[in-house]
Amino acid sequence: MTKTKLLAALACTGLLLPISASAAKADFIPDAEHTCKLHLANGRPYILQLRTLRWKRNEAAVYTTVSGYYAPGSGEFLWWGMDYSEDAYDRYGKEMSKSSKPECTDIQPKTLLLQDGEWAYYLTLDTSLRVFHSNLRFPSIERAWLYVAEHPGETSSWNGGKWVESIDLGKLLGPEFFHRRESLLYDARPYTFQPLMSVNKVESNWELQIQGTDQRALVILDSHFKAIKVLTTTGDQK
Repeated sequence: MTKTKLLAALACTGLLLPISASAAKADFIPDAEHTCKLHLANGRPYILQLRTLRWKRNEAAVYTTVSGYYAPGSGEFLWWGMDYSEDAYDRYGKEMSKSSKPECTDIQPKTLLLQDGEWAYYLTLDTSLRVFHSNLRFPSIERAWLYVAEHPGETSSWNGGKWVESIDLGKLLGPEFFHRRESLLYDARPYTFQPLMSVNKVESNWELQIQGTDQRALVILDSHFKAIKVLTTTGDQK
């Protein structure tokens, strides 16, 4: 199961805690670090590092499994995670953290971009689009994690946070754009899809190619990740 699907499933079951500001300082869980040296689709190197934080929100223990993306040399850093209560972490979080660790395969995700000094990671699950973004910079990845430990309440998740924007593609494009195919109308199995085909930055705007059931759409976002234009074309899903 992908991390995106895990996030959505946990959100539905209530295991994810709501994001809120906090002045608490986090500690890192020993032996929970995993590091990969990878490359973006354009060949630029970056470091993906997974760590687990333990901190307190409103006197309650919180465990956050965090994915951090760091650009060596220029120093841009992005992080996002999944929050668990202490009980949920003991029951589910530890095992999910192990199963979601990457194998350091350079798959070059086309929806993870670093441009103009800013990270932007676009993820979709059905009609839900999330953009995890950050323009923070640090002289080293160690200094970046120190910032995370000092500001654990800023960690974004599928449910929200300081560094994530949410777009409802179904509302933006209309219910007919993602209608269920006739061959699946009477299929009781869950119907999930990944409609995001590609992302490009053109000047200060982001251009997203979205695949619907029978159409494609070009969704243009401004520099603040807000939709400013939508163009649709006919094109069967592949």
